[in-house]
Amino acid sequence: GDFLPSGPGGSASASPVQLEELARRVEEGLDQGAVAVGFGLAYTPAATTDEFRAMLDVAAARGASSHIHVRP
Repeated sequence: GDFLPSGPGGSASASPVQLEELARRVEEGLDQGAVAVGFGLAYTPAATTDEFRAMLDVAAARGASSHIHVRP
């Protein structure tokens, strides 16, 4: 499945518990057949480098590609 940030998910950094939930959801999507993980940096301006790195690591562990969408 897919999910998009909303509410504070788009404007606040994730707590450690929230980051674990994000990782679990990304893993679940990949286990269900997703072939990549996409990141819309413009939609998550408060996300930290560590948050993105954690999700990149989840994708890498499953052999999935990662795509970072940027807007000029």
